[in-house]
Amino acid sequence: MTNITTYYNLGDEWTSCNGVAVKGYAFNNSGELLKEESLARYLALAKTPDALALLLSQLNGLFSAIGTAPFGLFAAVDRLRTIPLFYTTHKSMLNISDSPYTIISSCPTIIL
Repeated sequence: MTNITTYYNLGDEWTSCNGVAVKGYAFNNSGELLKEESLARYLALAKTPDALALLLSQLNGLFSAIGTAPFGLFAAVDRLRTIPLFYTTHKSMLNISDSPYTIISSCPTIIL
């Protein structure tokens, strides 16, 4: 089971399309600006993990993405992790969030 929480919506907001949630923007290798739904649609084209890796390698920008694909769930961020994502597993539950505090509260075994 998976729990996905997007918390931070200051500046760019999380946008969902075709099973992919994105925040931020990126240019593809053709120089086309992708943001919001266009970025989500671009990443939704991936049908395999290798295809997703190729699409991500062709992006240059500031973004995070969480989505479902034919091969399963994926989470991705830009090279600098400008909009970071955090995750943990607890009792067979995968928790993904853009907030570390959400992750900490979902897993009582994390001690700071």
